[in-house]
Amino acid sequence: MDSYNYLNYVEYSLYAIVIIFIFWILLRELRNWYWKHNQMISLMEEISKKLTTLDNSINQQNNNATKIEVSPLENASINEEVIKKKLIEKKPKESIWTRKIF
Repeated sequence: MDSYNYLNYVEYSLYAIVIIFIFWILLRELRNWYWKHNQMISLMEEISKKLTTLDNSINQQNNNATKIEVSPLENASINEEVIKKKLIEKKPKESIWTRKIF
């Protein structure tokens, strides 16, 4: 008789687990419908597809563009001395408020 009660408990426990699982799935769908998760996911997928096509078209345009050969000297537009000179020229004038006392 004890084994019969044990099997009943197992059977009822399995039924309860199945019912809870079905109830959880239904509530999940209701929650997703209310918060519009499914719609947000579809919109994100659509945005991702559009960004991919845009990226592909930009890459294709870059590949088709004519490339200009530039020598290393032309790349370096300003040398260090000119940069230091410009920075010194733009140094703010010292005033009473910015002067260090000590």
